[in-house]
Amino acid sequence: MLKIIKMLLHPIQTLRNYKIHIIYLLIIANIIIYFIAFQNIKQFYDSYLELLDQSTITITIERKNELIIEPKVKNSVVRMITMYNSVEEQTDNFPCLSADNTNICEVDYNVCATNAYPFGTVLRIDKLGTCVVKDRMNSRYKNEVDWYAKMDVDRALNFGRQNLLVEEIYN
Repeated sequence: MLKIIKMLLHPIQTLRNYKIHIIYLLIIANIIIYFIAFQNIKQFYDSYLELLDQSTITITIERKNELIIEPKVKNSVVRMITMYNSVEEQTDNFPCLSADNTNICEVDYNVCATNAYPFGTVLRIDKLGTCVVKDRMNSRYKNEVDWYAKMDVDRALNFGRQNLLVEEIYN
């Protein structure tokens, strides 16, 4: 690094015009700042690679130092996806109470029901997004996932039954 700076500074000794001196120094300063910033980002990225291999998220650097944080996928499989609502015709006498005793009518995240994963498992389903397993389905549905569509019965009916990729996320 020191050799590069000396090599860049050498032409300054021969310059006579002070304005050119200042412009040249500013260019060199910008190059040095960019180099230091790039080194810091690379060091940050390299120092956490080993840690991230064991963590539950993946961090990648894309375009101009932008960090993208994505959860790691435990496993993925295509499953039959349906939707259900908080109405007695589709549930029991307590449509807002899930199998793990959560009041799903008042939560601010997506909920799903399945017998294939334990309570609290985070699933990412194509076309729908991420949900937390809080409810169970009838025991005859071993591998399906039922997405909770709140009170929007039309949405559930229009969705129908779809085979979609389901990813289990580390949480």
